[in-house]
Amino acid sequence: MLVEANTYNYKLPPGKAIEVNTPLMLLQLRILRKLAETSNLLTDSEKTQINALESMLLELLEGGYVESPRKQIDF
Repeated sequence: MLVEANTYNYKLPPGKAIEVNTPLMLLQLRILRKLAETSNLLTDSEKTQINALESMLLELLEGGYVESPRKQIDF
C-alpha cells in the first residue's frame, strides 16, 4: 500500500524528469509519429495510442497525475 500511496508513482518527480526526460520522450514521440505517418505505417489504433500517450505526457508535464494515487491507510 505504501508504494501505491506514493504520489510520485503517479506524477513526475521534480528535476531531470520534468526538465529533460519527459520533454525528450514527447519530442521523440512526435518525430516518430511524423515519420510513420509520412510512410503510411500507422493503423488507426496505433494513432489513437500515440495520441493518448502524448496527452498523458503533456498532463504530467503540467504537474497533473496519470491516475489518482490510492489513499494511505493509517494503522
